[in-house]
Amino acid sequence: DELRASLWSFVYFFVLLARGHSTRAVWVALALIPVLWATNHGLIARDGATGAAWAAALVLGAGALVQAWLVWKEFRFLLAGRTILKIALGSAVVGALALLWRAEGWMLMAKFAVLGIVYLGVLFASRELKAHDLRPFAFWLADKKPGT
Repeated sequence: DELRASLWSFVYFFVLLARGHSTRAVWVALALIPVLWATNHGLIARDGATGAAWAAALVLGAGALVQAWLVWKEFRFLLAGRTILKIALGSAVVGALALLWRAEGWMLMAKFAVLGIVYLGVLFASRELKAHDLRPFAFWLADKKPGT
């Protein structure tokens, strides 16, 4: 649930950013910080790590709903059905691998990095992502024109 909530929140955050509504996207993200702190404070004290996971899932889910509402209000679309299926496929693959791979300490960071790469790989293989979708994140190409 936490992965799914963070994914939707992430997707809608970047939809707003891509459409030039960075102020709205950032304010929603900033508003989540004190809410996450408060829910973490209450749920970790009560349930430990499970409480932390629930707090993150609840707050990120709420953030995804707010951002989805902003996207719908502005553009009258959310995501195409096949996009949702491809995201679900990537999430299922990553979820299965995460359950199979136990990691602790510094290996946990390696696990997250590998799972992120696998997720992007599934989206590339399903043709949901293309190279030009990641170009804005390639800081080393910032001064070059597309296609060079």
